[in-house]
Amino acid sequence: MSNNSTTESGWLTPLNSEAVYDDALVAQLQQWVSGITGLPAASVIAAGPVKTSSAFTAEENGCAIAVSTLSSTGAPVIQNQQEGSAELWRYELIECDITFYGPEGQRYATRLRDGLTISQNIDELNRFDICAENGGDITSSFETTDNISRRINQLRVRLNRKTVRLYGIKSLVETPFNLIGE
Repeated sequence: MSNNSTTESGWLTPLNSEAVYDDALVAQLQQWVSGITGLPAASVIAAGPVKTSSAFTAEENGCAIAVSTLSSTGAPVIQNQQEGSAELWRYELIECDITFYGPEGQRYATRLRDGLTISQNIDELNRFDICAENGGDITSSFETTDNISRRINQLRVRLNRKTVRLYGIKSLVETPFNLIGE
């Protein structure tokens, strides 16, 4: 078993708490979308494996969020080398598909798209260590569930963040060496 540092062989795992992922990331995004659009928090849900439109009646406004892509932008960098640790910095691109339902779906989609440019909204998103790159086009289509056809409006939003993981990478203080030769 490794001591989780480079003083012994074995795997290294981060020593610090990491950026949020999975349900915790979607929960942050739900707060963000609810805040910018004005939709009640209960009307901003995580997209599920089944059709999410069944979560809303044809008369209800709401939206579902899915993190569709989580990719690295560039190579990771080792920074802030200390005696007993170093940080691995990586920049991530988070693409979110946000689907708006209800009779005012386009209105809420445009509120979100335009709200991405307001500095106070940007500051609030920055509290999660995330920044908005852009909001794309809003595409409208129809979805049929239980023989009810309804319009849905989809918006893809690109977000960026820097993740920092602390590893037990010890700095090289001295190196033993032998001189051989004359």
